[in-house]
Formats: sequence, C-alpha cells, structure tokens
Amino acid sequence: MAVWQVVAVAVIAAVAGMESVLDEWQWHRPLLACTLIGLVLGHVGTGMAVGATLELTALGWMNIGASQSPDTALASVISAVLAIRAGNDVNQAIAIAIPLAVAGNLLTVLVRTLTIYFQHLSDRMSIDNEQTALFRLNFAALSLQALRVAVPSVLFTIFVSPAMMDRLFSFLPKPLTDGFTAASGFIVVVGYAMVIRSLQVDKLMPYFFLGFLAADFSNITLVAMGILAVAVAWLHVRVWARHDAPGADLPAEEESAPASIRRLPSAVLWRVFWRSQLLQASWNYERMQGMGYAYIVEPTLNFFFPEPEVRLARKLRHVEFFNTQPYVANIVVGINLALEERLQTGDPRYDRLVTSIKLGMMGPLAGVGDSIFWGTLRPLLASLGATIALTGNILGPILFFVGWNILRLAVRWSLLQYGYQLGVRIVNVIATGVLRQVTEMATIVGLIVMGALVADWASIHFAIHWQVGHGQTMSLTQLLNGLFPKLPELLLVLGVLWLLRKGWSSVWVILLLFSLGIVGVYAHVLAA
Repeated sequence: MAVWQVVAVAVIAAVAGMESVLDEWQWHRPLLACTLIGLVLGHVGTGMAVGATLELTALGWMNIGASQSPDTALASVISAVLAIRAGNDVNQAIAIAIPLAVAGNLLTVLVRTLTIYFQHLSDRMSIDNEQTALFRLNFAALSLQALRVAVPSVLFTIFVSPAMMDRLFSFLPKPLTDGFTAASGFIVVVGYAMVIRSLQVDKLMPYFFLGFLAADFSNITLVAMGILAVAVAWLHVRVWARHDAPGADLPAEEESAPASIRRLPSAVLWRVFWRSQLLQASWNYERMQGMGYAYIVEPTLNFFFPEPEVRLARKLRHVEFFNTQPYVANIVVGINLALEERLQTGDPRYDRLVTSIKLGMMGPLAGVGDSIFWGTLRPLLASLGATIALTGNILGPILFFVGWNILRLAVRWSLLQYGYQLGVRIVNVIATGVLRQVTEMATIVGLIVMGALVADWASIHFAIHWQVGHGQTMSLTQLLNGLFPKLPELLLVLGVLWLLRKGWSSVWVILLLFSLGIVGVYAHVLAA
C-alpha cells in the first residue's frame, strides 16, 4: 500500500471520528466512510458494498442524550480496509465490523469523559484569553475524537496483512464465525428498537405494527412507505385525533426593540450559523453541549458587548448545561440572540430569560428533532442510498450525502432566522400546541418506517428442517413464511425493546444477540 493511501486512510478516519460526535455531514456513517476508503484504495465497489451492508445494520444507531450507541466510525473504516486487504471479502468484513463498533464505543466513552477537563478549563476563562479560549478548547476536544479513530485505523492499515486476517479467521472456531454471520442478520433490530424507544411511543405503537404488516405482506417500496406514513400521520393529527390546542387563540404579542440598541447584522448571523455545526464538538458527560453552545453565540457577544468585563461575563453565562437535538438547537440560539440584543438595555429580566429559554425548550425540541431526523429522515435516506449502493451504483452514497445535507442546512438556517425574528414571541407559538402536533406526526412517521424496515432488512434463518415425504424437506423458515412472514424478527425487536426499557444498554443487548447467534449455530438451530 502506497504512503499516500495510508495518509488518505488516516484523514478519512480522523474526519469520521470528528463527525461521529458532531453528527453533521455524516462522514462517519458506513455508506460514506466505507465508500471513501474504497475510493482511495482502488476498490470503490467493495467499499460501497461493505458500507451499504453495514449502513442497513446500523440504521438505528444514534446518540440520544447521554446514551452512547456503538461506534460506526471505527467499524466503517477498519471493515472497509479489511474487506479490500482480505481479497474483497465483504462477509469477513461485516462479521468483524460490529464487534469493532462495540469496542469503539468504549473509546468514545473515554474521550467524552476526558472532555470534562476542557469544560472545566472554560470556567476559568479570563479577560486575557477569552477571545480564543472557546475555539481552542472546542478544537482540542474535537481533536481527541479524530485521534480516537485515526490512530487504530492507521495501525490496522499498516500492520494487518491479508495473510494475517486469513490466519485469524482460520484460527477462529467455525461456530464463532458462523454465529457472527447469523447474528449480523438480526442485530439490526437493536437499532430499530433504540429508535422506537427514543420516539416515546405510548399509545402510538400500533402504527409500528401497521408499517410492519404493510411491508411484510406487500411489495411496497420504502419511498412509497414514507409517503404513506406522512399521509397517515397527517390524518391522525388533523382528523382522527383532533386536539383543542391550549392557548391556540392567544395572540402573539411582539415586543418592539428600543431604538438605542444595536441590531444584529447579517454577517454576524452567518458566523453564528456556520459555528452552529460545532455544537457537539466538546460534548461531555457533565454539561454536554454547554461549551459548544457558548462557542456558537460568541460572535454575537463580541458584537453586542465591547467591554471586556461584560463580554467575559456573558460568555461564562453560556457555558452552562445544554443538550438537545443539534439541528433544531438553532431556534433556541436565535431566541437567545434576540434576548442578548435586548440585554444591551441593562434589563436583568432578559438575563434570567436566557437560561429559562434554554432549559425549558431543549427537552421538547429534542423530542421533535430526534423523531424527525434520527428516527425518520436519516433511516429513510440512508436505507434508500444503501439499497442503490448494493447494486454497485455510486449514486447511492451521493444521494444520501446531498439529500441529507441540503435538508440539514436548510433547517438550521431557517430555524436560526425564525428564532431571532420572533424573539420572546416564540414562547407564545409553543403555547398554541403546534410543537406537540409536529412531534406526534413525526413519531407516527418514524414508527411506520421502522416497522417497514424490520420487515425488509431484519432476517433470522433457521437450520431446523424435516422430511415431508418423497425425499423432500421443509425448513422452519419456510413454514413460518407460509404462515406469518418475519414473525420471529417482529418478536425479536419487541423483546429487545423490552430489554432497553428495562435499563439494558445497547452494547449489552448486542453482546447478548451475538451470543444467541453463536449458541444457535452451534446447536444447529440457526443457519449462517
């Protein structure tokens, strides 16, 4: 392997490591990371095949709140390198990718714990260093995430040869490797169950079964299923379950800004917009997005408060706890920009309202954002792109990348402008019940899509078969397909959902399913 290829692998791994915490451009997702690795190593088809297969496995892997999912970045880079160096063997790569994702999760937890140190350094900002402190601290935290993936990926690329991998797989017992292969068919249910749990379904769970049955007993495509889901969600909110929104008739009162204060120019607003994509750069287990939030609003504080003492005090005010879905966070940012603008008058009411807005809105907005982006749009676009990529068409990864980022950037900019223009009036908008209706619609769409994905992509193959006369045999899988296709997969996802709600971590559930795969193959119950 040429030196430039090793360097390229290191760069891709570093970007994937940073993206795994930022969750913005999606370079850490298998469909994109594996394709890039295949491109630089001269086997783009193999990279796409690994990435598409692993993407369909990891559709529901997401970081919500303080919960940590298996690491797609490390698994994607190393599995693609492995497939190419082992003679384009996609099956071997996938078999080892998920254990790598679980192992990488431990490194992610370690780095997010170490980042607490940088959070504490932000509390000690002074007038001498406050102009650069937030940038340096966020960059340092993000660099650790880059090294977390880049270092093991480079070591693997340099020192692991195809012959070593052949010896490794020949050394491993066949029930173990076949068990990994069998489990890789149904390990996807963990991600789906995580999505369902994050949606907080309550009485809406029947919509999951609707999506499952529609996909299980028909040939409906995923795109058509998404359109159907939106139509059903609209009918539910607007027709079947009409709500009298509290406060719907309340007028939204606009507070005019005093003529003496400086208005925020568009150039500063654009700087805030671009910085908003670094909200999670320093995510840690103590104040989560707090330091990233302070870095986002910093251009506004520099503009509104030229006095160093006042400006420092405002920055320290914003390193407090904050955590929500990153794409919808800009509505909170926009509202607080308007409040900071009014703080130039010296009215202390706005200072208290800054914190109240952040803490009061971050929870409800997280539910909306998680449902729309993590629970609906990303699985929909990623599965569509992966399906295209499995045919060998490079348009699959391109479609996912372009479609996702157009939506993401448009939502970020629109919500930032919306929040800033409305200012404190956004509180009255929330009181109308619009937010609750959007959340409910997104939840229904997410549940229907997840049900369809379980029917389309989860697979359990049984090794049990018996004679039916005249030399013919029937397998348990054939029998179940004739009665109720995908019933075992449905029961499995419900069982995993039950374990997650009982407090099991996703990592332990994945380990349990791998164990079931190995034991099932060894006992001749499951087939690889």
